[in-house]
Amino acid sequence: RLAGFALGSVLIQKHGEFNIGYLDWVVVEPRYQCQGIGTQLARTVVQVMEETYKIKCLIADTPAENKPAIEFFVKKIGMTEKVPHVYMSREVTPIGDEKNLPGPKDMTVRPLRIDDLHTVHNLGEVLFARFPNLIRNWDEHSVMSQFQTDREFSLVAVINQTIAGFALGTYIEKPTQKKKFGHLIWLGVDPRFSRRGVGHRLVIEYENIVREEGCQQLLVDTEGDNFPAINLFNKLNFSHKEKHVYFSKQLLPAAGTASAAGSTRGATGSTGSSGRLEFSGRGRAQHPERVQQQQQQQQQQ
Repeated sequence: RLAGFALGSVLIQKHGEFNIGYLDWVVVEPRYQCQGIGTQLARTVVQVMEETYKIKCLIADTPAENKPAIEFFVKKIGMTEKVPHVYMSREVTPIGDEKNLPGPKDMTVRPLRIDDLHTVHNLGEVLFARFPNLIRNWDEHSVMSQFQTDREFSLVAVINQTIAGFALGTYIEKPTQKKKFGHLIWLGVDPRFSRRGVGHRLVIEYENIVREEGCQQLLVDTEGDNFPAINLFNKLNFSHKEKHVYFSKQLLPAAGTASAAGSTRGATGSTGSSGRLEFSGRGRAQHPERVQQQQQQQQQQ
């Protein structure tokens, strides 16, 4: 009988100093809870990510109202670095007045081009150092990947031949709901052009794109303390706020064997994970395939 499962993923930094592990789901059948199964599942997933992908941190998140999961992360795992995060959404609106668009009159919004990638990446490095995003990793690879896979959902605002801002997104289709969602993933404005309607205009132009794609709803998210972005989204009538908490803790190498424990989907509901787990050094859980490989190596020796 299936007692539970754990799913994880790895964010690989092409030019970064380390890879990031994401513990997506740890789920345990209610009748088997409180028996350490979730801990063992999480420990095994983290071990595989550490050994295979050399991750140096693990990220984890949960809805802000999931108090049992938050307590588990803090008290059981010691994840004291917490970053509040806000998800917002609204229905895609009909086309508005194209004659009175926000932003400077000499500003144009056009699709992202390949020769824009370096400038956009550098601008993002400046902007997202202030509001680091634990969910997504901003680097040259992420910008190039966006250009290759979602070029039609990528825009830049240009003023006097200078890139003043950018909007990068995608769309999500849920066949069971017969619905499409436009997801604005990155929105950045050069500080030199802030408070001039650049971000507002980019959101409007992005909404025009997802409307043509047949999307019914527009999704955005940002850190809970990024008040300029939250204020902008509030002005653009985004609502349905869903608050999450992201956890961050460095993975420190332990002498000899090491282990990591965590449960990202609590017993009271769905919880994600975004943080850094520190190994406890209490003996590591062995992956079955890895154990078999070690036994075969010993026999050969």
